[in-house]
Amino acid sequence: MTFGRDLYELDTYRRIPFILDERTTPFHELLPSLPNPWFTIPARERPYYHALCVMAGNFSTILWLKLLGELQGRYGIPASAAHPYLEQMATNVRINPDAALTGPLPRGDMKTVAANLKALEGDAFSAVYAAFVRAFEHGRPLPGHRVDGLRS
Repeated sequence: MTFGRDLYELDTYRRIPFILDERTTPFHELLPSLPNPWFTIPARERPYYHALCVMAGNFSTILWLKLLGELQGRYGIPASAAHPYLEQMATNVRINPDAALTGPLPRGDMKTVAANLKALEGDAFSAVYAAFVRAFEHGRPLPGHRVDGLRS
């Protein structure tokens, strides 16, 4: 879960899943009055689990902050204009994660990927974009589409 400066509604806290090491005392014995879901993982997997959470939560937030900042600073568009996009992305991931990814990568549109990377030249996020392209290719190879020649 992500915890910022502000407190959440009580219902939010009640829905937070607890992830425990598999050899620890079961959650329902530790905190029997809490209704939270709980799961176990091997203790050796905790750093990997945490890395996944950091990437999904914090790294995506960095990307959203970049978008919001560029909308406002570069184009004079209020950040709120991106809220429908953010909400729909979250909904798509929640409801149908297998179909949530859209855009040039799942389409195999490497021409657009190359144009995007060119547009990002000189921007620190060019390397981020290129890294995501490589990660996507490694995780879901697209037949006939290689990104080796793309430079960040």
